[in-house]
Amino acid sequence: MPAFGVEFVMAGLRDDFGFVLNGQSLRVSGIGPQTTLLDFVRSRGFTGAKEGCAEGECGACAVLLVARAGYQAVNSCLMPLPAVAGREVYTVEALAVDGELCE
Repeated sequence: MPAFGVEFVMAGLRDDFGFVLNGQSLRVSGIGPQTTLLDFVRSRGFTGAKEGCAEGECGACAVLLVARAGYQAVNSCLMPLPAVAGREVYTVEALAVDGELCE
C-alpha cells in the first residue's frame, strides 16, 4: 500500500478524463501533460492554493483529496492533473459559505 494510504493512478495517455473539484463534476480534455493540479485549480479561479516552494515542503499549494481512509492533504504543485482522474479534490474555497469559513 502507498504511503499515507493514498494511491495515485495516472489516466494513461488519455488527455480526456473527469474528476470532481469542490463538489462539481468536471470533464477535462486537451490539457498538456505538464499541467499540475495547482495550475488547473488556479486557472479555474480557485486561488487559495498558491505556489510557494514548488518542492512540496511549504504546504502553500495544499488541497484535499478524498482517499479511501478519508481526506488526505496533497501538494497540488507536484501532482500532474491526470493523477486526479476519477477522484474528488477540494480547495480551501470549498470550506467557505457565502465568503465566510464554516465550522
